[in-house]
Amino acid sequence: MGYAYAVDAGTSILRRGRANERRRLETAK
Repeated sequence: MGYAYAVDAGTSILRRGRANERRRLETAK
């Protein structure tokens, strides 16, 4: 149970990180 929760939290953090990177690249243009 805890493992699945940790994996879900990790994927959400990664997804947020990618969104932030994309936003940063868009602003850098």
